[in-house]
Amino acid sequence: MLLWPWDDWVRPIRTLFSRRRRSRWKEKWDKGVCCYCKLPFDSGKKRRVVDSCGHHRCYACLCAQDACPVCSREVVVYKSLQNSQRVREKNENDKRNSKRFSQISNISVEFSFDATFPSSAANNITLKPLYFEVPQTDEVSSFLYRDWIFQEISKVIGMSNLKGILLVGDEGCGKTSLILQLVDWSSFGRKRKSGILNDVALSSLEMFERLASQVVGYHFCQMDCRETCLIPDFIHSLAAQLCQAPQLPEYRNFLLQDESCQQLLSLEACIEDPDKAFQKGILEPLINLSKYPASPSILVIDSVHESESPSRSICSFLATYINRFPSWLKVVMSVNIDNVNMVTLLPLHRINLDCAMAKVRDDLLRYIKCRINSGSALQANISACRDEKQISRFAEHLASGENATFLFVKLVLDLLQQNHLVIKSSSFNVIPVSLDEIFTLMFSLRFPTSATFSKVKPILEICLASLRPLTAVEIFYSLEAASVIPSFSWSDFTQTLRTLSGILIQRKDESLMLSHPSLRRWLLKTNKFSCDVRNGHSYLTVLPARLRYPITPEKQSEVIYHLCRSNLFEKEEGLKALLLHHSLDTPTVLIKAPRILFWTDEEIIRLLMKAGANPNSQMDTLKRQPILNLACKIGFLEIVRLLLEFGADPNSSDDFGKTPAMEAADHGHLKIVQILLSSGAKIHEQDEIGRCVLSYAAEKGHPHIVALLMESKSWPSPFLRSQAIHRALVAAYGNRNLQMCEYLIKVSDDFEKLFQGFKMACSLGQKAVCQFFLDNTITGHDILLQAAARGDLPMLQTLADKGCSLDIKDKNGRTALMWACIYRKIDAVRFLIEKGANLKSKDPCTPLHMAAIHADENIITLLLTKGADSEVRNRENLTPLECAISARNVSTTLGLLKGGVTIGSDAFKYAQGHLKIYSLLLDKLLSDGVLLYEKGNFTEASHRFQFALGKACFGENLELIRNHLQEGLHRCKLKMSMKNEGLENDGQKLIKPMMGAALMDTTNINSVPYCK
Repeated sequence: MLLWPWDDWVRPIRTLFSRRRRSRWKEKWDKGVCCYCKLPFDSGKKRRVVDSCGHHRCYACLCAQDACPVCSREVVVYKSLQNSQRVREKNENDKRNSKRFSQISNISVEFSFDATFPSSAANNITLKPLYFEVPQTDEVSSFLYRDWIFQEISKVIGMSNLKGILLVGDEGCGKTSLILQLVDWSSFGRKRKSGILNDVALSSLEMFERLASQVVGYHFCQMDCRETCLIPDFIHSLAAQLCQAPQLPEYRNFLLQDESCQQLLSLEACIEDPDKAFQKGILEPLINLSKYPASPSILVIDSVHESESPSRSICSFLATYINRFPSWLKVVMSVNIDNVNMVTLLPLHRINLDCAMAKVRDDLLRYIKCRINSGSALQANISACRDEKQISRFAEHLASGENATFLFVKLVLDLLQQNHLVIKSSSFNVIPVSLDEIFTLMFSLRFPTSATFSKVKPILEICLASLRPLTAVEIFYSLEAASVIPSFSWSDFTQTLRTLSGILIQRKDESLMLSHPSLRRWLLKTNKFSCDVRNGHSYLTVLPARLRYPITPEKQSEVIYHLCRSNLFEKEEGLKALLLHHSLDTPTVLIKAPRILFWTDEEIIRLLMKAGANPNSQMDTLKRQPILNLACKIGFLEIVRLLLEFGADPNSSDDFGKTPAMEAADHGHLKIVQILLSSGAKIHEQDEIGRCVLSYAAEKGHPHIVALLMESKSWPSPFLRSQAIHRALVAAYGNRNLQMCEYLIKVSDDFEKLFQGFKMACSLGQKAVCQFFLDNTITGHDILLQAAARGDLPMLQTLADKGCSLDIKDKNGRTALMWACIYRKIDAVRFLIEKGANLKSKDPCTPLHMAAIHADENIITLLLTKGADSEVRNRENLTPLECAISARNVSTTLGLLKGGVTIGSDAFKYAQGHLKIYSLLLDKLLSDGVLLYEKGNFTEASHRFQFALGKACFGENLELIRNHLQEGLHRCKLKMSMKNEGLENDGQKLIKPMMGAALMDTTNINSVPYCK
């Protein structure tokens, strides 16, 4: 039996896993109010108590609720008594500024907004932002103001149509520092002017403050903290920050009024369906805001390359939706130059921070000079006599190095300031030339022998392996859990931990993390100070099995993650499964944890399967999704293969009847659909609302999946395939995907049957089906146009009764009325006009134009009597008469002439070469002249005769008409001269020409065939 000493073991354990809360009295208890119940403090049950997190609460609220309701995250904290003064100072700062964005002296810079985020007692917002902290080794956080970068960001965001800015540079070039200052000077930050190293013009500082004030959300991807690299946590945290942003009060009010949207943005819902949460909970509400900021708002995201994932990263997730961002929301993002391929799909303006650029070199020089001028020890080390030329030469040498970055320069200057480097010659040979050399030098100075490094090596290995920053106590117990006999005491451990000061940075929550991501990468690849991360995974795996304290499902997921990557039982997976089975919950319970699937780790799933997990188990969600469905939805190809390998049912469905194949088709995962079909998935299966796999693929517009399903040989019968096509058409219509609709109709076996099927659907009142054909432009196959072309009055009546629009057009701009005119269906034309079809639609032409080309005299007469404009011109600037003449349609020309259309010079030009139409035009002018003569309008009559004579001056067959025109013109002139002389002479009436043969007898008119 193992006995652990009380002082060294049991007391710290009990302290760690007890309530961990200390309270103290304030002398002036009568001032202030409780941050939870908002009631003033008194000397009784409402007396002031300072919680361990630093918030002021009353004794009654403290007893009623153990966890602080204001805090955004509950963390494991092991506080010592000497921290009480810091808690007091921090709390007073919170009361003055109402910000939880304060600096921890000598430790780090942290981001947390618990104080500004209202408690659950004050409102119903339950979203909580992530806790971010950027580690810094300096006692006082300072930065170099780089005016040209912020000027360019401000210019691009204010004027460019691009979606934002991309900061690209090497490790240590200052990307995180730039993002950090934007957040620090925003409404979330402290705005400390004392932290600026260099002199800044007032106008530049005002511009920078305006730019920072536009920040409405931020995110720091940190490899040391896995939750910052996961899409669900990113969505949940971003929504919480948008609620806090003072620029977006309407978004906050929207969430307050819509509790269902809050539920959609909960962390559980974001894990289950991140796309739906982002679209419905963030994107659509922002797009629909009636009041949005006048100046563009900014979302800043740092180090997106840290979130790289084998399946889907934050970067690829943003690439899917960034083009749908509202125009007033811009993104400022940073990425390492080695990972720039991740962001090629993002429409962002790039700012290159490569240290080879002249502007960046100038920034480095200014930073070096600021550091040298502010440190006397540094000046003395560079030049004993403080020679300005020597100092300038040193600054130029340091800034012009091939691997010079801000991090490199800072570490070199730190070593010089601490006299770990001493410059002995003007050649500066003693200065390292790369970050790797600096890290090697730093570790060599601290750990001169392998024995000294071996003491801290396990600590570094645990920090490298952990998925989140661990406290000193957690690291201590992780080390001790791996040994049967305690190797050292707590005091020895803390002394060893002090040797890592500056390498491990202590955060505000007492956890530890590496000072910079580049240090992590160096530790994993260096040879002299190499760390085996598998050992760290082993330590973290054994800890819960040894301590046997209750852990949450998420912590259990972490243990499985560490077990799969540890060097425990490397060649014996059966022993790993046995350890898992005896240490944690049942494998079936563990595999249902959403985090397990979202890690996309094939080894974890395989280990759980071998430990006895049920591959057909269902998630504990509203829809009770099988785990295979969730894997298909998110697109985890390897996980899907693994689940099918262990016997998962490819036809399993959730409570709404949605199968894995439907999930994969809905989200566009072609390879997963292929795997499911080859594994026996039923292609014709329907969910509760009657949609099948083809319907989901057609609705979301995935042509490759639709083509795969249409060519599949898995259809049980042609009838089921035809039905699926019909359902897919309706689904594609619902999403307004016209190309998909056209493709589905083309691949249909028999359009005539499809037409009859839709005709029956319309008669049965299936309005959605009818509306599909009425609202879309499928060439030659639209149901309304087909009905009009066929003169199908019952079908037209059914469509009209269902409220379908009668003025839809095909891709050539032809309406149903035009198609009825083209096919000379006079009953259909009359019906459509009576139902309100538009007679004046003229893009590209009117129904009268189409009738003039293709129809006959009866349809022309009907259109004219119903109010059609005979003088309107089409896109080619032709009147209906000119169209009829060009088409050589004698019947419609006659109908238009009888309708009283105006005859212009162009009409005769188009009629040349067709004697009969030419004669009709002259006869019409002669007839009009005779009518005007009889009415006594001799001037107008003479104009008609004169115009007609000008057009009838050639052709032997026109001699009779020309004689009549000459006689008419002569009599008009005689009448006008007699009128001028005041004489009344009734004279002989003008003999009316015989137009009957041309105008009345239409039996011998040869009609022109219509053009399809």
